[in-house]
Parts: sequence; structure tokens; C-alpha cells
Amino acid sequence: MQRHYSKLMENFFPEAYLTVIALIQGGVLALLVSKMSTFIMEDSEVPILEFLLSFGHIFIVWHHYLYGSFYFRWTPTSLDSLLPFLLGMSQYFSVEFLFHPETHYIKYSISFFYLFGSIAYIYAAHVTSHELFSNLMSDNASYHHTKNVRLAGYVAGGSTLFQSVFSFLTFSFFVDIFSREAWLFTLLLLLMAHIVIYELYYCGKERFHKQYILLQYIGLY
Repeated sequence: MQRHYSKLMENFFPEAYLTVIALIQGGVLALLVSKMSTFIMEDSEVPILEFLLSFGHIFIVWHHYLYGSFYFRWTPTSLDSLLPFLLGMSQYFSVEFLFHPETHYIKYSISFFYLFGSIAYIYAAHVTSHELFSNLMSDNASYHHTKNVRLAGYVAGGSTLFQSVFSFLTFSFFVDIFSREAWLFTLLLLLMAHIVIYELYYCGKERFHKQYILLQYIGLY
């Protein structure tokens, strides 16, 4: 029964989840392109930092949900319906507010985006189940795989939570130290560091994942 359930989760849940994510991120990307087109058509100075940060947010949500659908596996709950829309809303408002330097609401939208992202990472790590990998690898291998991806999820969640707190506090209380441009540039550097660390971790873990499956088939695991 567990193997049949694992097969069902493998075949249907990731595709449905990624479809929802793609639709939401497509809407945010359309807004970003619209904003940039306005600057270009009006021959105004293109806000590069705002564009790069917004595009980075879109990339990391899509890319890490794509990774997550492969490395994590869990039984869907109401949070799986709620979190993508909360992320999408905070992204939408952050794109809107980023291109209006006069408003201070940007600190809330970006901080909430990172906060919801942190919850998504930690939630996926917490609820992922080794039993749902039973159709891919042996029990021993599934325990190791689940342990590795949980650690990755918790670390990524902690990193994103730090970005949330940092973005809010620096914008709210250290405006004399951080100009708006310096604030955006620092957030961009933190986002890039988060992406690089996550990529390096999973490049290594992917090799281990393939080794688990190979060892299972040759009877050593």
C-alpha cells in the first residue's frame, strides 16, 4: 500500500504543485516586465538593482520549488495551498513598491517574502517522509536521503529568516548607514550567497542520491 501511495504522490502531486507555482511566478514576471518596459519606453534610467533583486526572487522561488518537488516528498496539507499564494502576494507587492522609491512599504513586502520563504523551507523539511521514497530506494537509503534534505531545508529556512530580519531592521533602524541603493545591493548579495550555497549543497547530495539508488539495485543497500 505504501509503495502505491508513493507512486501516486510521485506522479501527480509535484506536477500539480509546480503548475500552481508557475502560474503565480508568471504573473509576477509579467508585472516585472511591464515595469521595466515603462522605463525603457520613457527613456528613463533603468533601475538595475531593483530589476535584479526582483528577478532573483522569481528565480529562487521557481528553481527551489522545482528542486523541492524532486528531493522532498510529503503528504499535502492546507499550507501547500496557502504558502505559494502568500509568497506570490509578497512578491507582487515587492515588485510594485521597489519601483516607487518614495514609499517605505517595500521593507514590509520584502521582509514578508523572505519570512514566507523561510516557512516554506522549514515546512518542507519538517513534513518530508522517508516512507514516500520507498518506490525509489531501500529503507536504509531513504533514511539517509531524508536526513540530508531535512538538514538542507532547515539551513535554507534559517538563511532566509536571517534575510527577512536583516531587510526589515536595516531599512527601519539603520537608514543613516544603509542608503536605499546600499540596502538593495546588500540584499542582492545575500540572495546570491543563499543560491550558491544551496546549489553547492545539492550538487553534492545529488551524487549521494544516485549512489543510494545504484547500491540498492546491486544489493549492497
